[in-house]
Amino acid sequence: MSNDHQAAILAYIADHPIIERRSDLTAAGIPPDLIGGLLDGLVACGRLLVVGDSYQVVQRTDAVSIIRGVEGVKWSQEKALRVLSKLRLDFPKVNLLEEVKKWAYYVDDHPLKAKSNVALQLHNWMQNSPKYDGGKNEGRATTTGRQSTSDDARERSTRQPLS
Repeated sequence: MSNDHQAAILAYIADHPIIERRSDLTAAGIPPDLIGGLLDGLVACGRLLVVGDSYQVVQRTDAVSIIRGVEGVKWSQEKALRVLSKLRLDFPKVNLLEEVKKWAYYVDDHPLKAKSNVALQLHNWMQNSPKYDGGKNEGRATTTGRQSTSDDARERSTRQPLS
């Protein structure tokens, strides 16, 4: 499958929020033998939703757009993606999109200052999210790839300092 075919189907679904017939995609220049795979891929990645016999475009707001839309944030798309990728690795069980939305609402009421460190604010927000969400988010993974537990904290507090 070529990038041209992907671009054609993405352009088509941008203009047509509901795809009722595969023949519409053929008319848009997408080879019939690729349509099934393209549609399945778009469903798998969350861009399309199967509704009965048709496909519907999923309307969503992504975290990058939310962050870049906050007054005072002057990040490029690439920087926002880099920071979000790091946050996703550090906090695999936190729903980043929901927490970014909450952070943006908070920042609307508490505007950023000229020297605000947005990346650090987001990191701290994600780190503290399990405290405030009633236990829905499990929090940050440890370096071993497992969740930190109270036993881990107890073990750390009883360690003797190195001489």
